[in-house]
Amino acid sequence: MERTNRTEVRIHLGNLANNMKIIRSFVDEKAEVIAVVKDNAYGHGIEGTYKTFVENGVTRFAVGFWQEGKALRDAGCKEPIHILSDTMDSEFKYAVEYNLQPSISTLDAAKAMSEAAQKLGKIGELQLAIDTGMNRIGFKPTEESLKDIVEISKLPGIKIAGAFTHFANADEVVSPRTDAQFKLYMDFVEKLEAAGVPIPFKQVANSASILLHPEVHLDGARAGDIMFGLPVLEEAEWNKLGFKEVMEWDTYVGHVKTVPAGTEVGYSGTFTTERETVIATIPVGHGDGYRRQLSNKGVVKIRGKLAPIIGLICMDTFMVDVTDIEGVERGDRVILMGEEISATWMAELLGVSLDEIVEAIHPRVPRVYVE
Repeated sequence: MERTNRTEVRIHLGNLANNMKIIRSFVDEKAEVIAVVKDNAYGHGIEGTYKTFVENGVTRFAVGFWQEGKALRDAGCKEPIHILSDTMDSEFKYAVEYNLQPSISTLDAAKAMSEAAQKLGKIGELQLAIDTGMNRIGFKPTEESLKDIVEISKLPGIKIAGAFTHFANADEVVSPRTDAQFKLYMDFVEKLEAAGVPIPFKQVANSASILLHPEVHLDGARAGDIMFGLPVLEEAEWNKLGFKEVMEWDTYVGHVKTVPAGTEVGYSGTFTTERETVIATIPVGHGDGYRRQLSNKGVVKIRGKLAPIIGLICMDTFMVDVTDIEGVERGDRVILMGEEISATWMAELLGVSLDEIVEAIHPRVPRVYVE
């Protein structure tokens, strides 16, 4: 097959569908599945994945910012969309215009949204953020917050669509902190409803608690990493579940050369050959989101074998040692991420989160969707 892109990320929609079926099997049958598609669906592409989500049981979405909500609407999304991060006062008009549900953490923010909705002549829906221990955003479950939320419930132009919180330690099988957070949330919601503020949609579950804590699924469960096959449990337990990574990244060999022993490679000469070495130059770099920290420690796969990266990764190129791989030539396919070079392997090698690996791939790298 003739290559048409210098490099591309392939999104395997069949793997995504597989993962969503597994998630649906874990989520309480009375609860909805909420697909969290922050940061352009964790780098996988909002518009390219939307249809697969809906076809596999997703009935709600969550995004980071209103622009991502608009991208979903542009893709044809009719489902409810929750904005998980804070929304600036000047942006509430967009949340209302595109029928998005921003997270509200203060009375002042609710008043700003109310004003924006009234100017547009629309009713805006919001989600109450309840801070039960992450100390990120949200109302603390206090009497003062209770009074503020009662006032919010009476503001014109807006209505409370639900309330949520986020767990800090849900990946622990036995998690006293998760239990404590859940109790704080439920107690506070009970007080709100007793004060005349109904909470139509209650949601607290994230990826790990979908798998480990069925008692917290409530009305909906937010799936993130696990949708894309990115593990949230220890390897032995994770491998039993059947999730598959969705993203594969490849390119080609741009140039092949042979250099003698004692040759410095790349910027600053951080690698010096110890033998006559065959070097393949790969036309991808940190400008594409290929992590510079992989210099002199990462690997790629060419002709079914692993080739170590040598020298510093440049903006648009890097070099690998293919001395032990017979017959490497210009045009050979190079797997940057996929098979045993998984996002999980990269993250562990670099000591970073999985999200940092997949989300760092630059938009200039085309996403190609395959079944």
